[in-house]
Amino acid sequence: EVVVEVLADLRFGFCKTSPYFKSMERCDDFHFWNAASKGDVPVIEWDWQAWLFYVVISVTFGLLASSVVWIEPTSRGSGIPEVKTILGGFVMPNVLSAKTLFMKFIGLMFSVSAGLALGKEGPLVHVACCWSNMLANLSSKYKHNESQRRHLISTGAAAGVSTAFGAPIGGVLFSYEEVSSMFPQKTMIRSFFAAVIAAMTLWQLDATGTGKLTMFQVQLNDPAHPIEYVVFVLLGVLG
Repeated sequence: EVVVEVLADLRFGFCKTSPYFKSMERCDDFHFWNAASKGDVPVIEWDWQAWLFYVVISVTFGLLASSVVWIEPTSRGSGIPEVKTILGGFVMPNVLSAKTLFMKFIGLMFSVSAGLALGKEGPLVHVACCWSNMLANLSSKYKHNESQRRHLISTGAAAGVSTAFGAPIGGVLFSYEEVSSMFPQKTMIRSFFAAVIAAMTLWQLDATGTGKLTMFQVQLNDPAHPIEYVVFVLLGVLG
């Protein structure tokens, strides 16, 4: 998260005090490219030089992200269809390999930093499943048993969604409803435990710098009227 923020802000300028670790919001001395072209005058306005920096850096990041596919084709896209295929019973070892994981990190980092119209939530599911597959290879119980391996990958999918949205229950439901073909009670318990740990870790790391688990939250000062709960239940039934 921090690396993506720093790279994305590099399209506008850089932090003088710590150019490699601080984003625009966290830097007290952020230097804009257009200000640098006018004798260090701290003016924020779009001129052709600032526009050129923005376009060149964005296109460079986009090219770096697309070049990852040439090195490892299995790292393309969100990876969720491939994960669903594996959990459906097919064996696709390269999709969840360490090389795919590394290239996924690189491609995801540069594609989001380039400002492309995509998110990192879907790929984070693929990343978490790659980690699950690598952990499975460390244990003989999972390494030589594809059924047990798939249960562990389902757990990884739940943890991935929990990390992406800060929603442990949503992660378990996503793994249960969307990607898994078999989801016994034992896997559900493990998935919930992994999703909670992932969300707590995300909260402690505080990658957004807000001290919150999610990037935004809504607070209601007025309590809901009892009749509204009836409407909520009705909406749930209709849904």
